[in-house]
Amino acid sequence: MSGRALSAVAVLGGVGILLGVIDGVPAHSVPEASAVFFVEVPRDAPKVPFAEGRLLRLDIGVRADPREPWPGWTVSGRASSSDDGARLLWCGRRASETEWSLWEAPVAHPSTPRRLFTVGTPCASPLVLPSGRVVWSQAVAGSPPGSRAVLVVTNPDGSRNERITFFDSGIDEPIAMSEDGRVLFRRQAGDTVRRMAVEPDGTGVTEYAADLPEPLLPNGHRVSSRAQPTAGARALVEEDAAGSPLNILYQKPGFDEHRQTRGTLLCLDARLTRGPSAAGAERLRVRDASGVLGEVPIAADGSFFVEVPANRALILETLDSQGRVVQGMHQGVWVRPNENRGCIGCHEPPELGPANHRPLAVGHPAVRLAESGAVTP
Repeated sequence: MSGRALSAVAVLGGVGILLGVIDGVPAHSVPEASAVFFVEVPRDAPKVPFAEGRLLRLDIGVRADPREPWPGWTVSGRASSSDDGARLLWCGRRASETEWSLWEAPVAHPSTPRRLFTVGTPCASPLVLPSGRVVWSQAVAGSPPGSRAVLVVTNPDGSRNERITFFDSGIDEPIAMSEDGRVLFRRQAGDTVRRMAVEPDGTGVTEYAADLPEPLLPNGHRVSSRAQPTAGARALVEEDAAGSPLNILYQKPGFDEHRQTRGTLLCLDARLTRGPSAAGAERLRVRDASGVLGEVPIAADGSFFVEVPANRALILETLDSQGRVVQGMHQGVWVRPNENRGCIGCHEPPELGPANHRPLAVGHPAVRLAESGAVTP
């Protein structure tokens, strides 16, 4: 099996990771010292295929940090390999350029990347088809940034450029090839994300429910992204065939949970209560023993999402338009460093389960409440 891009996007100690490909030729003949390529993007980068980052190489079995084989290039989406595993492909641009292009470089003996062709709009996540043609995600010209992208198939020299998905909205991004030769892609329309499949000529589009192909190491083990609760981050992990973790391959260097001094609080609906009506709640106030840390607006659906100092008792109060307390806590709550704590409502019935929807407050980063009481973005 040749290396293919994975669907997972992992947050890794302040960065995002788009898992990439396994170095070398098919797994049964890969040398013992193989490598994983992945794209490291800023944690606050937009969650779209066109988030740009660095392409890194992590050598398996070598005690060293990942390295950047081609400095000066930014990469969007996922990198992938040719069917023989000899070439690496990605969409992106040189740091000094504004044009988006499809690039390739040999894996075994890295040299200066070669531009295959230039694309007029942002592109991401190319995959090589069994026919030798390439499919990738391309932004629709004239659409707001990050709002629309379709799958496009072309020859390696950029000729015979053909669109193969035709949804009216949303973002389509190729993630792997199925064993029967279909393009597996991730489709996001608003808050809805689906995994789908389509023939390379654009026919037979359908939802896809089976497992995705995963990168394999020479020993048959898999590479995946896993949460590391004790480190408050995610890591690249080697797993056995049954999915049991064996070894952490990479975790962002220097990330130490004991150096983190803050956590987050998420409430799904602050107006949901078993007591008197809280319909008039419009703002949240957070205070501790030293005073008020800050106030934030409550979203239209009643949700809020705030970043607060760790290791101290916090009192949360909802306020009406006049600044009067609607609901308040009788005793404090706290977060540990890097803890993400959530609740359903404000004194909600204890038997209540959360509604199955995405709260409006998580549509943007948590509002940071400063030590002084000032609110920062």
